Amino acid sequence: MKILALSGSYRKKGYTARIVQMQCTSWARKGYVFDACVHSLNGFKPHTSVNTFWQELGAMPCELVERKEFVSAVLPDGTYFHNYFDLEKLESHLKQLSPEDTAVIDEYIILTVYSSHARAS
Repeated sequence: MKILALSGSYRKKGYTARIVQMQCTSWARKGYVFDACVHSLNGFKPHTSVNTFWQELGAMPCELVERKEFVSAVLPDGTYFHNYFDLEKLESHLKQLSPEDTAVIDEYIILTVYSSHARAS
């Protein structure tokens, strides 16, 4: 984020700035590859401070597409995992994938709701 802000400052002063991602973190474990590289920019919801920031940087030159999930993945057996933004949909999906983990899923959803309310206040 600091690099984007610096780039935005230079752009406002008439300089051209190019950001090149040099470092990418990924690792393999138990047959899965976890790729933590930046694949998208978030925070585009209108009338938010992050949206304003992206607009000031000129990082929003196109029409926005609303997504239903933060990320989706296909497991080796072909099962799809969707990390939905809608918590009710996420809860249902997680319980469908792993009904034996219902108690843990309930706790996760409750803590997610609690933390989102704590941030908002």
